[in-house]
Amino acid sequence: MAASLDDGKKFDAKYTMGDRIAGGGYGVVCKGVNKNTREQVAIKVILRDNYDKGDIPRLAVEVALCKRLSHKHLIRCYDVYSLESQKSSQVRIVMELAKGEELFTLIQDKGTLEESVTKIIIYQLLLALQYLHSQNIIFRDVKPENILLKEPYAKGNYHTLLCDFGLAVVKGEEKARGAFGSVYYIAPEELTPNEYCEKVDVWAAGIVAHACVAGFPPFCTDDQNNDEILKLIEKTDLDITASELSKSTSEIKDFLQRTICRDVNKRLTASQALEHEWFASLKTSQKSAVKPQFSNYKAYVKGK
Repeated sequence: MAASLDDGKKFDAKYTMGDRIAGGGYGVVCKGVNKNTREQVAIKVILRDNYDKGDIPRLAVEVALCKRLSHKHLIRCYDVYSLESQKSSQVRIVMELAKGEELFTLIQDKGTLEESVTKIIIYQLLLALQYLHSQNIIFRDVKPENILLKEPYAKGNYHTLLCDFGLAVVKGEEKARGAFGSVYYIAPEELTPNEYCEKVDVWAAGIVAHACVAGFPPFCTDDQNNDEILKLIEKTDLDITASELSKSTSEIKDFLQRTICRDVNKRLTASQALEHEWFASLKTSQKSAVKPQFSNYKAYVKGK
């Protein structure tokens, strides 16, 4: 992934970069336009200087996965450029632009989602995870911030896109050890020194489902203390009798129990989760439009 002056010229010939729309520890995401097609795109600008030397291989993995993967519920990658200048060394990943909101924003700003809406979102998330796992990839960063709506929710089209492969690992190329990502979505086995499997993603998908219908993840504290949250994850079982789930159906409660399951051997795989009775009413085509509905607002965090 050597930097190239030619890549800078190629990028400028094909794309125009616009306003910043998001930021993170390693860089920013900006809107852009393909000069040839006039299609709007998202451009992730990753600054190599923001990476520790030991983390550079992680950047290479993210770029490789972006180029390689293709699924209707994964953010699409169009081009990757490696640029070098006197001021900075950076990678620019040109991606599909999701015009809708982050799932995080909907939970935080609008309130708890109706179960019918949650069902569609989680089903599509599991389709993406099923594909990744079939490619021997553990995503390791499933959370509402990384689940985007392709169109604004008001349009009633719940096509979702999973994004950001910065923490993903390929089984056989790298051992999956250690806890990564947002603390709320970490699985118990990630807190041990042992290698774990792709079922950490299924645990996180269950946590996302709980956050949608309850307004917050099942393992959290009033003061959002990370150490206390990790202790809860490590030692506490899911409580489906909690008042936040009192209006939820027995089907989703069973789904939560089978995905947020501390025993990895008993936890569902992504493929098994897709066959759960909770999804029985969904059409395979996923074309039915369901208007968004939100109930009581309950933000579990005040900001990212």
